[in-house]
Parts: sequence; structure tokens; C-alpha cells
Amino acid sequence: MGSPSKYQELHTLVESGKIEDRISRLPDGILFHILSFLSTKYAVGTSVLSTRWKYLWTFTPNLEFDDTMLFTTEESNEHTIEMCFMNFVDRVLNLHNMSYITKFSLNCCRDYDLSIVEAWLSTAIKKNVQELNLLLFRNSPIDLPRSLYTCDSLKVLKLTQDITFDVPSDAHLPNLRVVHLKSVLFHDGNSTQRLISGCPVLEDLVIDKSGIDDIEVFNICSPTLKSLTISCCLENLKDDCKCTFLVEAPALEYFELEDIELNQYSLTNLCSLVKAKVDVLFGGERAFEILQGIFMVKCLSLSYFMVQVSILFSSW
Repeated sequence: MGSPSKYQELHTLVESGKIEDRISRLPDGILFHILSFLSTKYAVGTSVLSTRWKYLWTFTPNLEFDDTMLFTTEESNEHTIEMCFMNFVDRVLNLHNMSYITKFSLNCCRDYDLSIVEAWLSTAIKKNVQELNLLLFRNSPIDLPRSLYTCDSLKVLKLTQDITFDVPSDAHLPNLRVVHLKSVLFHDGNSTQRLISGCPVLEDLVIDKSGIDDIEVFNICSPTLKSLTISCCLENLKDDCKCTFLVEAPALEYFELEDIELNQYSLTNLCSLVKAKVDVLFGGERAFEILQGIFMVKCLSLSYFMVQVSILFSSW
């Protein structure tokens, strides 16, 4: 990057009219579109460019907050960084001029006060958020606002890390099509099914390395689901806790399974399956039952261990 003196010289030339600032002359709609590709930190930073740019960022439909991306000095202590981030998020949400939020992303590596995080999420929900991405590292999992589960505008929901996924029985998300759950804590085995029941257009579901301790049966039954990914590994389950996944999805076109546990899978009515990838490290009847459940698939990718299982049982 150039030195401050060069920036000052350039600014002087622009102000004097010797150099034309063509970008600032673009229509607001185009500038809003440009700002939508920037993280919120940099979008807000454009407010210092000129009077023309001062409030343009308040009309960007995408808000992205990440407490690892702050303008801080080496002398800043942890408390200062936390206060800086909280003040920044509060200020942006207070000044945001759009009646809706297309995409709201919140990445927090620090354990902020629960009420503050809930207030941020509630604001996004009130502004008719369409895509919600949360990555939260906390000392204890956070419960999501109940209003999230009745958000008519929500189309994409991606949750990662210390979040409790507890779906109420009255959940209704009429436009939710994509749900990705990574390393979250399920309240019970029916939380996902309650979500599915309230999502009439759900198409893409990912359950990745999420804690399902003490859950005996995990239901995934959807007439609209087109893509399903399940990934389980040793760190997620107790040694004495194995789960049975019940999957029934007649519209499912893509299925991916990665499991090094001894979970059991009951796969029924997968009559539309086009592509499947299976990587498990257990054999016997459980592995063979998986193959039986996806026998109508057109394109199948198997791990080396699963190939051995298929050869063994085909010779019987």
C-alpha cells in the first residue's frame, strides 16, 4: 500500500478537480452493489472517503461481523477488543437503513454476554434476514431466540460450534431451503424432525460433526429434501452411546455419509437418488444395510472399506 502522504496528495488532486473521481459519480444502486461484496468492516471504512460515501454503507444488504478482523493496536487488551467489537456491531445495526438483511454473518471467538448476542440476532430477525450464518465459540452453548424458528424470510441457516439446536413444536419457516449444522449440540433426536416438519420447502441438510450424545433415535423424514450430508466422528459421541438414524426422503438426489462410529442407519424410500458417497469404518450387517438402502443410486462412491464389505456380502 502507498504511504499516507501519497494518499493525501491523491485526495488533494481529486478535491481540486485535477483528477476525476469516477467511482463516486456512479449511481447509488451500483455503489450499494459494490459495497455488498465487502466485509462490513471495510464497507464502513469507506465512510471516510468523502461526504458522498459517508452513509452509503448503511444501505448495504449484507452484514458480516468477525471479532478477529478488528482495527486494533498491539497494545489493545482483551477487554478493549471486546468492547470495540460490541460497540462496532451496535453502531452498525443502529445506523443500518435497510428494512431487510440479505445475509447476516456473526463470527465470535470470544464469549460475549448472552443478552448482547441475543439482541444482535433479534435485530437481524426483525429486519427480515434471508441468510443467517453463525460461528460462536463460547464457554457454554447458546440457545437461539425463539423468534428465529418462526422467521418467514429465512432461506438459509448455517450454525457452527457452541449453539444448542432446540426446535420448538410450533416452528414454521416457510421459505427455509438450506440448513447446515456443524458442531452444534442437539437438544434431542426430534429437534431436526420438528424443524423439517415446519419447513415445507427444505432441500439441503448438512449435519456435520455435531454432538448427539444420549440421543437414541435421530429422525430425518422429508418429502422435499434433495441433498443430505451426515458426518460423525469419534469426538462427537460417547463410547457407550450409539444412535440410530432414520432417513426417509423420496425426493433425495444426493446423499453423503461419513461415519467412524457404530451408528445404525435405516434408509428408506430413497427412490430419486442420483449420487451417493459412503465412507464408514465399520462392517457387518450395519454397513450392508446402508448399501441396501441406496441400491437405486445411479452414481456411487465408496471408501475402500465399504468396497470390501460389498464384495464380502455379494459373495454370500
